[in-house]
Amino acid sequence: MDGPDDPAVPNNNIDDRSFPQLYNVHFIGHINNDPNSVSSDDQEPAVVRLREGTGGWFGNIVVANIGTAGVLHGDCGQEVFTQDLAVATASANNGDRNFLYWSSQNVVYTAGSGALQHDQSDTSCSTGASKPAFASLDLDPMLVLQDMTPSQDTVFTDPRPVPDGTLFNDVETPPADGFFDAVDYKGGFSADENWLVGLSWLDENARTPDNVGGILTGEDITTDTTWFNDRPILLTDQVFVRNEATLTIEQGTTILAYADNGAGLAPSLIVEQGATLMALGTAAAPITFTSAVSAKNLPQRGLWGGLIVLGRAPLGSGPTTRTIEGLSAPDGTYGGTTPDDSSGVIQYVRVWYGGAVIGQDNEINGITFGGVGSGTTVDHIDVAFNLDDGVEFFGGTVNVKYLSVIFVGDDAIDTDQGYSGSMQFVYVMLAADSNHGAEMDSIEDANQLAPDARSFPTVYNAHFVGHLQNAVGSVSSDDDTPAVLRLREGTGGVFGNMIVTNVGSAGVFQNDCGSETFTQDISDVTSQDFLFFSGNNIVSTGTGNGQQFVRQDACASKTPFSALNIDPQLVMLVGNPSESTPFIDPRPQRGGNAFNDVDSPPPGNGFIESTSFKGAFSDSDLWLSGLSWIDDNQQIPDNISGQTACGNIISDSTWSADEPILLTCQVFVKNGATLTIEEGATIFAYKDDGTDSGSAPSLIIERGAELIAVGSQFSPITFTSALPQRHLPQRGVWGGLIINGRAPVDGFTTANSLRVEGLTSTFYGGTDAFDDSGILSYVRVWYGGSVIGADNEINGITFAGVGSGTSVDHIEVAFNLDDGIEFFGGTVNVKFMSVLFCGDDGIDTDKGYQGLLQFAFVMLGEGSQHGAEMDGPVGSDDTEPPAPFRRSFPSLYNALFLGDRNNDPNSVSADDQLEAVIRLREGTGGRFGNMLVLNYANQGIFQNLCGSETRGAGADPTAAGPDYLFISPNTLFNGAAGSVSVFESTGCSTAFGTDYGASGDPELILVPTSSDQDLPFFDPRPIPGGAATQNVDSFPDPFFTNVNYRGAFGDDLWLEGWSWLAENGRIPRSLPSTTVASGVISSSTTWSGTVLMTQQVFVPADVTLTIQPGTTIYAYARTYGAPNA
Repeated sequence: MDGPDDPAVPNNNIDDRSFPQLYNVHFIGHINNDPNSVSSDDQEPAVVRLREGTGGWFGNIVVANIGTAGVLHGDCGQEVFTQDLAVATASANNGDRNFLYWSSQNVVYTAGSGALQHDQSDTSCSTGASKPAFASLDLDPMLVLQDMTPSQDTVFTDPRPVPDGTLFNDVETPPADGFFDAVDYKGGFSADENWLVGLSWLDENARTPDNVGGILTGEDITTDTTWFNDRPILLTDQVFVRNEATLTIEQGTTILAYADNGAGLAPSLIVEQGATLMALGTAAAPITFTSAVSAKNLPQRGLWGGLIVLGRAPLGSGPTTRTIEGLSAPDGTYGGTTPDDSSGVIQYVRVWYGGAVIGQDNEINGITFGGVGSGTTVDHIDVAFNLDDGVEFFGGTVNVKYLSVIFVGDDAIDTDQGYSGSMQFVYVMLAADSNHGAEMDSIEDANQLAPDARSFPTVYNAHFVGHLQNAVGSVSSDDDTPAVLRLREGTGGVFGNMIVTNVGSAGVFQNDCGSETFTQDISDVTSQDFLFFSGNNIVSTGTGNGQQFVRQDACASKTPFSALNIDPQLVMLVGNPSESTPFIDPRPQRGGNAFNDVDSPPPGNGFIESTSFKGAFSDSDLWLSGLSWIDDNQQIPDNISGQTACGNIISDSTWSADEPILLTCQVFVKNGATLTIEEGATIFAYKDDGTDSGSAPSLIIERGAELIAVGSQFSPITFTSALPQRHLPQRGVWGGLIINGRAPVDGFTTANSLRVEGLTSTFYGGTDAFDDSGILSYVRVWYGGSVIGADNEINGITFAGVGSGTSVDHIEVAFNLDDGIEFFGGTVNVKFMSVLFCGDDGIDTDKGYQGLLQFAFVMLGEGSQHGAEMDGPVGSDDTEPPAPFRRSFPSLYNALFLGDRNNDPNSVSADDQLEAVIRLREGTGGRFGNMLVLNYANQGIFQNLCGSETRGAGADPTAAGPDYLFISPNTLFNGAAGSVSVFESTGCSTAFGTDYGASGDPELILVPTSSDQDLPFFDPRPIPGGAATQNVDSFPDPFFTNVNYRGAFGDDLWLEGWSWLAENGRIPRSLPSTTVASGVISSSTTWSGTVLMTQQVFVPADVTLTIQPGTTIYAYARTYGAPNA
């Protein structure tokens, strides 16, 4: 930091003295620093360089990793050196910047290296020049993780201070100039905030942890200890649970592991012989070991070590004990003579992104069991993206149920050194560069293997998913022969009820056999000197070019194995799985091949359960839910079972409410067929159909078909996502409901001239205005709108050319990525429609739609587009097409549009990002009455691209359409302060005018100013006698119900019982009220009948509140502070 070029010039008040003020700065040097900058005029080695008479103010500074000098002073001028805060403050208050203040509480840490804290050897900066010697604290700043010789090759760094460490003592208050924040620490970081995340090269390259605070853990555990789930555990080093100590990990605990401990060791948790690990997670709250880096750097392999459990159970041959790879004796000792040894309980534990390379051919497995005994309970474990093996068993007898290994770099499951335990319910999925699904060894020289020392794993009910384009890329394997299962070195074992799919090379590859007998008849086997592979196992080569079995060496002379080469008939599986695979469901289809010729448990094995299926799953239990990485990343459905639906319905069919319907692909109800959906039925839709087409599962009613979907208020029909509830609400995770009819549509010329966006061979439109596509009543469609191509998404409910013979009432779309409800032409009429928080427009009319709509409630959320977008035939060039054409003419009465005053439209599909609650364009006609348009930030209604239609006061709503646009002057608008207008029109020859309609409070019971899915509670009904019950429009058609209010609601909150809002506790019951109570009662009042208490009510002094007998006061759950705010 430099001052003026000539610091010797008298300068008590010169304006050009540099005067930087630095607080809470952390300077990290390099202890071997040798400056060689190509641009600097100063090659002096120092971390901080102050020269040329600079002044300044430096507090809460940390300087570390000092090779020569922490602070080097030179070319000083007449500036005053001071460490007296009072002197500095007084000078600054007097406008005097002729000083250099360096706080004596700053930390300049030499680490005993002999380096200077402050080098003032320059004579102009020395005590001989009347410059007092600066002093700083020479204390270890106690940072979480800081390399002394940092470089671009530094594996990991965390510059935050250890909580309650050195940097939290004697913290200086910065100058009170309004810029500096007062903090309780020195240096650049608090204990919990790593603000480098999202900003720094270090974060971009996974060299620093995510911006998450937690409990630092790097010391050995020698006494009983619990890791609690209230804060993350930051695993900064190898942590050993020592002999006789117990580590208990609470359910739901997350352990965030660092990539390095600063000394080249990968942080890991090691449970030594004689120690106990009690890790009892649950499906709802699993225990997760994962990388500490930010989410944008994931998934990635090899970012930390792993979980290592060491026991005293027997090993197969050789010494009784061994040392586990990656550790040194005695820390890594395992093995012994106690088969039923217990190392604790491991349940619902997942280990992700581990396997750090710690030496040549030396990586850490996700979970390592070294000599672990059968007294240890292990079930529901998941390893994902480990660089080395997923789960490896070095000897021992431990048994495991519900084991999942996903996309590891080497072998998913590895057994070795005489392992003789059992595994049941095993799911393995390989990536393109993974090695084997299983590698099962004994010893390298299998001919010298004694039968009782042979590895003898028992594996039942396993599903190994290969990769059709597998090209082994393991950095650690001693065997890169491509195969899904690798059996070698004389291993024995029992393998039954297995499914192997996606065989690109070999399903099972064997070599290095010993004296073990190959058999497919387990009934007469009495020793462990054999290898049983059931002939009922399915090894499906499918569409791949692989072989079921490949044998080499001594294995070729043994009795060959056989297996069924058939389709296992799973619900949904892809040939080349990866982290970007949209969706899978590895369960077997009911009654499919996985339920035939099922093996019984091996004789004498009490651990293996009897099942009715092959593979890892029954049709009703997807136990990966709540456990696996693919569940956490939304690639599998919730653990729900039901009847799958996929393909064409060509005859009358019924979807029952007795069990869920799993919509796994697009279902087409063909011409002449009727699909009836029972009251209360739930349809769970998958994200993808599992094919390369990327088609989003949807229900499509074709022309001439019918949908009879009649729910009821408290037993609606629900179309929703199959994802677990913890991933919801979310937009765009399946398709939608599409109904195609034969009613008139603008642009219809021939039977196959119009297709709905998202479909390639389904057409709509015709000439029958009264066409009947069935009945929809109390039907709700949530979380749809999947993106299926550029600018191609699916609406929640699409009415395409649907006629007025179709009956539609009480429908809701919530959280659709595209439009909520879209009408492409047609004449269908709708009453009671709710659209919530969609990504694009709430209601969209286009292509000559000429139907009637009443009681519409639209609520925009964060990023939503318009509450309504209503289009006509005018093109972007502002001209109407030549006659004949069909003008859109929607008639909408009694609608409530709730905008979001903070809304910033970011629809992935809209062709119009203008901010307005209602968007009228392209020459649309229509009639709009009894509307409330609220909470807009810019315009209530915006119109452009007008045609020849009559607009404004000249339009008569009782006249036949479609060549006019009527918007009632009784429309009530209430937007944000400073909003542009209630009505804005651009490029239209005649317009409504900016003051058309009324501006004012509609006096609803409880409505927020900004609406999104996090709103706590609201009630959109009008206050009795309030503004919304006045100036009500008359109705132009007998279809409309004659009501005495504007907006979507009167006393009847018709959303009750079936809306997403009701389901999630955001609205009250539909209680008729005589009084709405809130705020301060200013005069004596009597309550009787039903009172809705929407917020705190205060009865002040000298005011009497009388409550009559029989009165019921219903209190609302939460409010917004001010009435109607």
